[in-house]
Amino acid sequence: FKEGNWQLYFFILGLVLFVLFLLSLFIRDQNKSVRHTEVNLKIEKKILLPLSLLFSFYICSEVILSSRLSFFLMNSYGHDFEMAGKHVSVFFLLLLSGRLIYAFLPVKLKAINLLKTSAVLSIITSVLGVLYSPTILVVTGLMNSLFFPCLMEYIGEFYKGAQLDLLLSKVMCWVGGALVVVHFGFGQVTAVLGVNYSIWIVPLLLTGVLYILQVKLPILAKRRSHAT
Repeated sequence: FKEGNWQLYFFILGLVLFVLFLLSLFIRDQNKSVRHTEVNLKIEKKILLPLSLLFSFYICSEVILSSRLSFFLMNSYGHDFEMAGKHVSVFFLLLLSGRLIYAFLPVKLKAINLLKTSAVLSIITSVLGVLYSPTILVVTGLMNSLFFPCLMEYIGEFYKGAQLDLLLSKVMCWVGGALVVVHFGFGQVTAVLGVNYSIWIVPLLLTGVLYILQVKLPILAKRRSHAT
């Protein structure tokens, strides 16, 4: 890799992770049957699929933006490495600040409303940031910051204990596979069309997040309310 063939490096790394993801699907837990007799751990596919996609779309959007922000700013806005690095630092500072604020200050709004607000504002700042200003793009970190803790709080309203652990383990398997696919797809689009086009994957993923929140996620609330 001394010649700078990083695309091959990331392809091999992604391929290894994808193979591990596939192998994990065939690993059986010897204690699974015991736990199932102790507590009902059944997770309906109609609930698991939208939740898995929701987690995957959001996490992929955050990871892609944070890991490619410097590259995008240097290639699209002509920033040098130092200036691009400062923008990335501010992005993570805003991301951390928002999550600390959510953790320590009382928020009266419902988790589902905060999720939708975060998704809408993230779409707006990411689109405006790509089109007009890197400063606005960096603010997406603040808009993103509330999403993950709010999502965990929302899921915690419907699942507890071992059932929550099982749900999250299945969801994170989807997330791992999605990260491999999205990273590979981003690299391919960048190689063919350039980062000015591939960066649009971020608002596209966030639009998918908003769609699931608005259309698919109410299924969870309805099914759990009937179950109780």
